[in-house]
Amino acid sequence: QHHAIGGYSYNLQGDMQLEAQLVSHGIHCGDPSAYQDARRAALDAGKQDWMLLIQVDSDDDLMWGDSGVLYLWIRVSDREVLNFSETFVALQCY
Repeated sequence: QHHAIGGYSYNLQGDMQLEAQLVSHGIHCGDPSAYQDARRAALDAGKQDWMLLIQVDSDDDLMWGDSGVLYLWIRVSDREVLNFSETFVALQCY
C-alpha cells in the first residue's frame, strides 16, 4: 500500500505539482492541451510551491476509482499557517 502523510507522492500517471499549479491559476487539466497553454511557462516554476499533504491508496476496504490513489496537495506557505482552504485534490488510477 502507498498511504503517506507528507513526503514524496507515489505517482501513477504524472506530475501533480504542475497540475495543482495550473489548476490553481484557472487552467483546466482535463486534456493534454492544458500543458500547451501559453501561461504554462510563467507558472511552471511555481509548481515547487506545492507539497504532498496526504495520499490514500486503495486497499481491501476502500477503492478509489479503478484501484487508484487519492492525493491532497497544499502550498507550503498555506501549510505553514494551517490554511487548508486552497488544497488541490487529485485521483490517479492504474
